[in-house]
Amino acid sequence: MKFIAFALLLTICIATAFGADSNSSTTTGACAEIPNVTALQSMVANSSANLQSYRFMFETDQRMEIFNLSGRNNSAQAIQIKGLGHGSLNLTSKSVKLVMANLILPLGNEDDSSVVTVEEYLVNDTIYMKTDANWTQMKLPIADLWTEQDRVEQQLQLLNNSNIIFLGMEKVGGQECYKVSLSPDMSAYSKIVSEQMGGFPANINISQLYNNSIMQITYWINKESYLLEKTEVNLAMSMTPQSLGVTPKGPEKQEIRQLINTTVSYFGYDKPVNIKLPPQAQMAKELPLSLNSP
Repeated sequence: MKFIAFALLLTICIATAFGADSNSSTTTGACAEIPNVTALQSMVANSSANLQSYRFMFETDQRMEIFNLSGRNNSAQAIQIKGLGHGSLNLTSKSVKLVMANLILPLGNEDDSSVVTVEEYLVNDTIYMKTDANWTQMKLPIADLWTEQDRVEQQLQLLNNSNIIFLGMEKVGGQECYKVSLSPDMSAYSKIVSEQMGGFPANINISQLYNNSIMQITYWINKESYLLEKTEVNLAMSMTPQSLGVTPKGPEKQEIRQLINTTVSYFGYDKPVNIKLPPQAQMAKELPLSLNSP
């Protein structure tokens, strides 16, 4: 059960690390303005260099299949997870607030559906998390952790470590955007996810986790400001207790296979953001970094 519970938590963390408009229209071919890839990377980096704050909304749609590989039929349990969330970052005060809700649907047994709500803050080197009514805190053992929680900065790292294909021009929220497809260097992507998670848990091997993953990424970059308007990530991956650093307590062999679609919309660049840590969070129980801790 610890393996399944942590896989769900890890999935939520991965989904919020990255990220279609129904009224969008795409222009491709000769009519599209094709930018120079190197120049585009440089313009995006320059436009984001002095940001003071921003906000983002995200939606996730995940299918998780849990396989028991010890039996003859390799029986599976399927779970659908739909999530919605909002985040705010103040780059001046170095603080983050994230709130999200996840609807968990056991397929074939929908009457046992449940909702998990999460409220999360990052202040200095500590993450405070409220899951339903319970507060926990994690002091993460990484110097200058703040720089690894800036999602725009992480998207720039990914942009600079990927093969890029220009797909055309597309409007997002009325804004004309460059639409590009990314084929990331998976070792670089693993490093970005590991840094964003701040080393939690200490005994997980993110690189090994992504060895058998398949990923498709699309960015929409504002043509005028060169700031990110939207990102979309489609990820297929599998994991075992061993890949998550969990020591199995029985003879059963388990595997979780996941399909994750995450869409993130960015807005409110350089608008005032005031993040206050709730008093209850400061009294929260500390959560150990190791999955094998009692």
